Amino acid sequence: MFRFKQIEAALFPDKSFIPARIYSPIRHIKGSSLNGALAPATVQVLLRGGITTVEQLLAMERKELLNIKGLGIHKLGEIENFLHETKRA
Repeated sequence: MFRFKQIEAALFPDKSFIPARIYSPIRHIKGSSLNGALAPATVQVLLRGGITTVEQLLAMERKELLNIKGLGIHKLGEIENFLHETKRA
């Protein structure tokens, strides 16, 4: 936010923008290539299960994914949607 204020002052003197809400930065899970593709919480759960790449994710069966602690139906749906889009591309 501080850096934004400096840029704002340089580009728009005597003007100010106040956002309605300040969003926190997106968390990235160290060591995973799934960052940005899936929600940080989902990436964290997959990391606990030893999955850090798309290739590892594709090799897993649905039952194996559901055996990972913290991975439920909601996160599994997110993963399946991501994999479906990945296969289409």
